[in-house]
Amino acid sequence: MKWYLELTLGTLALAWIATAALTPAQTVAQAPTQAPTAGGGGFNGLEVNLGNLFRLSSAKSRSICPESFTGEKGKAAMAKEEGSAWNAARDLGQGWKVSPFVRVKGKSTFTVAEIDGPGAIQHIWMTPAPLQKTRWFILRFYWDGEAEPSVEVPMGDFFACGWGRYCQISSLAVCVNPGFDTVGPDGKRRYTEFTTPYTGLAQAIRPDGLYEAQTRFGLYRWHIPDPIRFEADLKVTIQALGWQSGGRYLPLQDDIASVAFWYQTEPHGKFPRLPGKDELEWH
Repeated sequence: MKWYLELTLGTLALAWIATAALTPAQTVAQAPTQAPTAGGGGFNGLEVNLGNLFRLSSAKSRSICPESFTGEKGKAAMAKEEGSAWNAARDLGQGWKVSPFVRVKGKSTFTVAEIDGPGAIQHIWMTPAPLQKTRWFILRFYWDGEAEPSVEVPMGDFFACGWGRYCQISSLAVCVNPGFDTVGPDGKRRYTEFTTPYTGLAQAIRPDGLYEAQTRFGLYRWHIPDPIRFEADLKVTIQALGWQSGGRYLPLQDDIASVAFWYQTEPHGKFPRLPGKDELEWH
């Protein structure tokens, strides 16, 4: 399975994430009818919704992006000098997300993802720039070694935004969201709240000049149609970077609280101590 991005003119700065579930060949087309078992049973991990999200599967999750072109476990945040933002992250070293995008030159073809074996693309997320040229950014999908693409379409049109201008879309098939740093009606940059079925910046509490001195955010990301499957362990980290002099990234000292929902076989490990009242208080 190959996924090409071809530009006919201009230069594209592209950030993307493609999540895929790799399943055993004999179960790719099998309907999820069997009961869950510790090893995943016969459930191929596809057609997931809130009603069957709890079901275990032997399917493998992959997240392919500029940080990890293969999506292998434990291979994210591995970029060094080749990272597209390495200069800004030069003081941090390896282990940070410092390659968030790629630059694709005009009249060139770039392979976004190449996956061997049976599988299913469950989610595609892209932030192309400049938006007004997305009619000339052509997406092509090739299945099973075929010479001719099964999908050939301008990027903007593929994501229901074919006029080269931003429009907010909240649908089950396609969502187009505003950037976290957009220009408001007053000409000033601001964060724009949005909500879609599976992702959103639902809350932005802005300073009031008196007692609310800091901007605070509430975000969510529901991996329902594209759950992250794991076998023995799973590590999820949150990166918070700002800017300091010399165009360098600054690790922030943000107060971040997160909630994770997951299903697993029993017995489960002991949870860390729940924070006390003073630790849970907002500041």
